[in-house]
Amino acid sequence: RFWDPAEGVVSLSGYDLRRYRLDDLRREIALVAQDTYLFNDTLRANIRLARPSASDAEVLAAVERAALRDFVESLPDGLDTVVGERGARLSGGQRQRVAIARAFLKYAPVLILVEATSHLDS
Repeated sequence: RFWDPAEGVVSLSGYDLRRYRLDDLRREIALVAQDTYLFNDTLRANIRLARPSASDAEVLAAVERAALRDFVESLPDGLDTVVGERGARLSGGQRQRVAIARAFLKYAPVLILVEATSHLDS
């Protein structure tokens, strides 16, 4: 929550947002920004940031939903490919799809997309 409304109520699942603790509220929201940060780690690790306990099957389902499967399958190391610092080894569209997969894996009831498709490859 960035600020409280001057009038009215903003609610989530029928509850006033002001009643949520900030940590609890953040668990309910997945955000995909125009620019996303990727760590110098594998695709799998970067996607799994959203939910470290996710199974490989859940990661693969998120990859499929984000339309990353063909790209991942084209890589010699698949999901174990290291993406480079800030995702330097990926195109802008691929980085955004990783962020979208991360958001899907989080499985939050609220998904906010901030120009999340501006760099997507066709």
